[in-house]
Amino acid sequence: HPFEALAAAMLARRILTALLLLQQAGFHASSAQRLREYNLWVCPHCQKGVKVADVTDLSCESSTVPTDGYGWPWVKRALYRFLASLGSDGRDRDMSEVQMLLQFAAEPLQGECYLGVMSLGFFAMQFMDPDERYDFIRSTMFGGATFKRAIPISYWDLLVSGWPIFGLLATSSSVLQADLHEWPGKAELRNATSRGLAAHAHGFGMTGIDLAPRACCDFPGGDANQYDQAFMVAITKFVGRNRADFVKPGPPLPARVSLEYLAQSAHRRCSWGRATAYFALVEDLLVNALSSVQNATKSLMLLGQHNLDGCEPNMTVYHQMQSVWPFWQILGRLEQRHLSIAEQPIHPAGPGTESNENMLPVLPSAVHLKWQNFLERRNLSSEGVAPLAAAAVGSALGAPAASAASRCLTGTPGLAHVALSADIAQIDGLIVALQSGTVSAGSNASRLCFHIFALPQQRGFVTDALQCAFSSNFSAAALPSEDASPTQPQVFELHSTASVLVHSLNASFVWSQLGMLPSKGNRTNARGTGGLVDNEIDDGALNSDTGNLGAVHNFVRFVLDELLPGLPRVVYLDVDIVVKGDLTELHNAPLTAPGGDVGTIAAVRRTHQPLRVYVDVLQPAVPTWLPSEAPSFNAGVLVIDLIRWRERHAVRLIAEWMVSNAKRRLWLHGSQPPLLLLFHDEVIPLHWTWNVDGLGHRLNYPKDVLQQAKLLHWTGPLKPWRNHGVNRLIWEKYTVEYCPAFSFREHTTTCRPDSWFC
Repeated sequence: HPFEALAAAMLARRILTALLLLQQAGFHASSAQRLREYNLWVCPHCQKGVKVADVTDLSCESSTVPTDGYGWPWVKRALYRFLASLGSDGRDRDMSEVQMLLQFAAEPLQGECYLGVMSLGFFAMQFMDPDERYDFIRSTMFGGATFKRAIPISYWDLLVSGWPIFGLLATSSSVLQADLHEWPGKAELRNATSRGLAAHAHGFGMTGIDLAPRACCDFPGGDANQYDQAFMVAITKFVGRNRADFVKPGPPLPARVSLEYLAQSAHRRCSWGRATAYFALVEDLLVNALSSVQNATKSLMLLGQHNLDGCEPNMTVYHQMQSVWPFWQILGRLEQRHLSIAEQPIHPAGPGTESNENMLPVLPSAVHLKWQNFLERRNLSSEGVAPLAAAAVGSALGAPAASAASRCLTGTPGLAHVALSADIAQIDGLIVALQSGTVSAGSNASRLCFHIFALPQQRGFVTDALQCAFSSNFSAAALPSEDASPTQPQVFELHSTASVLVHSLNASFVWSQLGMLPSKGNRTNARGTGGLVDNEIDDGALNSDTGNLGAVHNFVRFVLDELLPGLPRVVYLDVDIVVKGDLTELHNAPLTAPGGDVGTIAAVRRTHQPLRVYVDVLQPAVPTWLPSEAPSFNAGVLVIDLIRWRERHAVRLIAEWMVSNAKRRLWLHGSQPPLLLLFHDEVIPLHWTWNVDGLGHRLNYPKDVLQQAKLLHWTGPLKPWRNHGVNRLIWEKYTVEYCPAFSFREHTTTCRPDSWFC
């Protein structure tokens, strides 16, 4: 086989490394059993102590190890020292430190440091005997599951975390490959290997995946072409033949070599050799290039990750450990270099503790150039557009309602405006949002103006439901006149303090503003966007398991400048929320960056979910300047400067993105991606406490996070008013009178045993 010479040369060094490990430390069955308790994906909610990746602290900032004097930062440093000792064949190894790490791997670990647990698992794997190691790999997520299921974050974020998981995978794979070969002169190990291979022939991973190697060039004995062979020789020269050589990284492989191989192998859909080339290219750019190309390296890392994890379904970590390609070693070299590849620390699965000041970006001049280019190309003026005058608003309302409502429909100083939109199926969420928002505002509740948008045929149901739920605490502020227009808002007072205006929502108007029509019969477009109106709504592309993301209510946030023409600023909220803070504080959040630039919107950023999570960044229609790894934000809690929104003709530009998506499928996540595409580089970050989201698909948020939160958000399908909803006890605290005729709540007396809050 073309790779046999290289494989034989590397095997001797791997065997030596494995023997040193086995001789210097022992690892008993009890230790492996403890690590099996972190078997996350077989039964993630079945017993106390099982850790689930999406509810743990991926940054390990808030976790501790109970042993006196030691914590997760020490564990991380000790693992780096262990890897460094491999470069000296173990001569510099502190065995007491190794024993302490093995003890941590074997003991019940307190805290939620998921990456720390994973690192200890790959570390401890190297000290097991071959039979135990294979059984451990087969029955746990440390080998028997795909990498994405074992560690559900991007490779880039994993590098940013600072945990040496790739390096530990490299050394673990060297030990595993030694298990799968004849070890000359070691009869007892040869017998153990034979038993392991026999098990391997019929082995299945913890998720039922066949662990047998696949017939391709990525595995020993596979069919490699001349380009594979040449690139393997080149990469081995720079990475080294010993799997531990990465701990003392030398010069990176020149970018020319990687690019040449990628061009030669372009006919392949993907391969692990191509993944190796992408990672080598990332290393060269990060070591030798300017910081200005960092976004390009993130995209290259994404391409490498796709080739490694997405090349063929059901490729487990165990399969990847058997590969002839040194992709783990290259990523381990990046870990060892400790490059400054992160503008911000990795965001934990739950909100972090970073301050608002540390998150505020300085808006670059590129933002101003972007808008100048957008508007000039469309012959649009950026001159200021003033809100509608109070007199005009009063005239539109009619005299009886004008006195009560005009203050909430104009820019009256001191008021805070909050917009919500929902259909009747979400009425229970709307009631709780109003109740919690009013109560939590305290003495400032009298300054709140809630604007509720309901379809004309549903507005009567909404007002009746609110009157039933709040009873005497919900009263009409003004009786409508006999000649009042059906489109005029109905005005109420809640708890004799907050004002509630129920507006009639014209769905056709919203769709026409966005260049999307519910039928081909209506061809009028209020924005003058011409051909944009020829695109019909594609419900199939907008629906998801999180609900009907294509409903008109989900797009109201785009046209609030037209629906509320007299306001300069508004807070937009989804209705699946509980407000614990003062909404007047949120409304008055500064929309100014430290450099003095003014932003259009403010939102809580998701630094752990980059733009590529929502937008197919590899589509040709996506601009090349789009930073695929830029943080996203959740559009369910927004502060919008409506004056700047009007000045920048934001709806016109959003409509163009919507049309592009209708033709090219740039995203599948409903109405949020257009905002990300337009404002990703200038959103003013709110403090994380103003949008603690994910309560609709995850359990057991850290209790200190829930206590600090000012707004809880049930993003996800498990809404608290549904019978399968989660975190219900938090939400039910703010429910009011139950009215069966006006409620879609599905009551249940059962609680999930794994949930703190039902």
